[in-house]
Amino acid sequence: MNQIFQALLHPSFWKSFVISIIFLALEACALYFDFQVFGLVLFVLFPIALGIAIGYMSKRRWAYYGLTMGIVTFLVFLVTSSLEGIICVLMSLPLAIPLILLGVAIRGYLEDQGILKPKDDFVAFITPLIFIFIAGSVEKHYFTNVPKLDKVETERIYPFPPEQVFDAVKSMDTVVARKQLLMYLDLPIPRKCVLDSAEIGGIRTCYFSGGTITEKITEIEKGKVLRMDVISFNLMVSKWLGFQEAIYYFESVDGNSCRMTRITTYTSALSPRFYWRPLEKVGIKEEHEYVFDGVQHKLEHHLEINK
Repeated sequence: MNQIFQALLHPSFWKSFVISIIFLALEACALYFDFQVFGLVLFVLFPIALGIAIGYMSKRRWAYYGLTMGIVTFLVFLVTSSLEGIICVLMSLPLAIPLILLGVAIRGYLEDQGILKPKDDFVAFITPLIFIFIAGSVEKHYFTNVPKLDKVETERIYPFPPEQVFDAVKSMDTVVARKQLLMYLDLPIPRKCVLDSAEIGGIRTCYFSGGTITEKITEIEKGKVLRMDVISFNLMVSKWLGFQEAIYYFESVDGNSCRMTRITTYTSALSPRFYWRPLEKVGIKEEHEYVFDGVQHKLEHHLEINK
């Protein structure tokens, strides 16, 4: 408690706090107005630049307090204003924090080598930010790759015939299931799916806690396959994810059971891919598992009613 009080009295705390807020706010505006993309500049170079700016502080110990307070304050603002979801924020921190510290270390190394001299002036703070805006513009216009198609595939075996499992999946008045872990952190929760007609061209609308996904049937055979193109969606993740297809395969197992395979194909604008791809797959698999549990509940409930 005494350390926090000392930090509040030191100029480096307040300078670091203000600089971090300025950096984060300007970067958020650049993304909101589509001046930058969700790529390497945002998730790699930006945290390093912020660390370099903070590294200019004369008392880095207190600067770290100000940096932490600035990040927390800004992220709380993003979440409470619904500009961003808490799950996206939390997923970005394990990547950003080490890179911020790397930026501070880079600044310290340059000072130790005599390349740069310690100073607390406006130019020292703002130069890394200018570099980021230039790099972000270059990335957007010259180095943004076309998102590649990816997929997530999960399966489950139900002790029910394929035709019955198919009927349980094609439309669901209410999805009743236990929340998956990330759903406690605002991962969209499936509520229900409404199908207007069980034929090619039929529209299936799935309602989530955070929006909807609308699908158009491209292939359908009872107890065999339900294949749909995603024609529109308005979830929070639509800023960087693009859903393409939702596919269900039904296969008879041991005579009177069914193996249901769910495939979601999607594209992503997030980079670096080695970091974001596994996290995307975890989130989509949790959505699958929630729906699978809902199908299980619906089948068991139907069985109880018909006893």
